Amino acid sequence: MTQILISARNMRVRRNGFTLRIDRVDLSQREVLGIIGPNGSGKSTLLRAVSGLLPLHSGAVSICGQDLRNLERKTLAGLIGFLPQDVPLLYPYSVTDTVLLGRYPRLREWERVGVRDREAAAAAMEMTDVADLAHRRIDRLSGGELRRVLLASVLAQEPRVLLLDEPLAGLDIHHSTVFAAALRGLAAQGLGAVLVTHDLSIASLYCDRLLLLVGGEVVACGTPDTVLSPEILASVYGDSVMVMPHPETARPTVVPRYVQCDALERP
Repeated sequence: MTQILISARNMRVRRNGFTLRIDRVDLSQREVLGIIGPNGSGKSTLLRAVSGLLPLHSGAVSICGQDLRNLERKTLAGLIGFLPQDVPLLYPYSVTDTVLLGRYPRLREWERVGVRDREAAAAAMEMTDVADLAHRRIDRLSGGELRRVLLASVLAQEPRVLLLDEPLAGLDIHHSTVFAAALRGLAAQGLGAVLVTHDLSIASLYCDRLLLLVGGEVVACGTPDTVLSPEILASVYGDSVMVMPHPETARPTVVPRYVQCDALERP
């Protein structure tokens, strides 16, 4: 039987005059749920609320059957791996040491990193293609390399649920598709993942369902074929995008329309 890993009901989150309204959303085991929508639509707010970093104004969220409000931080960290958009870099650790930070929710008090922790870190580094950077300092990496290291740190945590806020930002097309494919592989092993992304075509190819947010409201939720329809996207993005079938999978692919310079708004 497939387990529901995240369940949100009548969730309201208020932040700086903005209100996010989610009446119902679930994440199942072995599922990748994509969160899409224009800038400022509430995607990051949703992830931060589900991860316990933002308080709920009303409603309830359960994680693996437990009320989010009753979970201690260390227990929650063992269930959820959260990668925000911006991660402050406080110390110039090596890549290996940075990835190993993801293991600390798994350690008992005063317990040192062991063989199992290093194995998990090594596997995560292979998955994100940063194993060859193991001894480099993170303050000497490119933006894309650093993003992959931070992804590896979250994967090394071995959570039940992954909450990833634009993890593909800054990655080239090869590493974007490799990571998205790896995410599908993790889901097949029983993990659940929520992926926030502006790449609608990647979301279509690798997500089971998509949740489209606009202005803090759910506009559509369903399979990529349902959500990425020309009619729905036109209501959100206007005539700036086109939808066509992918040549290999027939899933919807979203591409920008050509806009002439004289059509741009001038000050």
